[in-house]
Amino acid sequence: MNLLITFEGPDGSGKSTITRVLKKALETCGYKTILFREPGGNDFANAVRDALLKHETDVMTQIYTFAAIRSSNKANILKHIEDTVIIADRYIDSSYVYQALYHMDMDLLEKVKEINKDVTVEPDLTFVIECSKENAQKRMSARTKDVFEKTLDYNKVVKAYGVLPFLFFKREYCFVNSDGTLENAVKEVNDYLGFLNISIPDDVIEQAVTEFEQEYIHNNNTAGEQGV
Repeated sequence: MNLLITFEGPDGSGKSTITRVLKKALETCGYKTILFREPGGNDFANAVRDALLKHETDVMTQIYTFAAIRSSNKANILKHIEDTVIIADRYIDSSYVYQALYHMDMDLLEKVKEINKDVTVEPDLTFVIECSKENAQKRMSARTKDVFEKTLDYNKVVKAYGVLPFLFFKREYCFVNSDGTLENAVKEVNDYLGFLNISIPDDVIEQAVTEFEQEYIHNNNTAGEQGV
């Protein structure tokens, strides 16, 4: 198995939840998996993430910083990619969207492509998770917003993601709507994974969703008891 699957989408779309459930389901089926998120993915990248999401920076600083994080993840991807399904919660497309297409600046897009060309592994399949603005706001209402979430226009982000397949027509993009149940969203993802010869039985997905929801409830209850 030689796969890099990336998940993209606006904040609050549900992509992080979907990736975690997908990882559970794949492992139940016997696949070796790695899940990482950007910004982040290793100790260095996670430390940079903490600073990046707390402090406002100009767009060129963002481009170079995200590329540095991506470079630090590349060795780990290549190390495992021959026998592992690697799942990325955000990857290169986030830089295309947030540092270039959001600003409708094609010159910036070319800069992002040039700076990242030697630090990026080409994804085999990219899922763009979509949902209504109302649902995204509900999902984010209980968490502290980072500097990006405070300033970005949701509709402009959605529009920018919609442009990707037209600019990178050799890449494989699948758009999945998450306004329904988590189970349905993961099953739709699974339908597209069939093109990569991956098939997860429905009952495995249902069990993975149940386990995730139980863990979520447990973690929230524990945090409440600890006063977090």
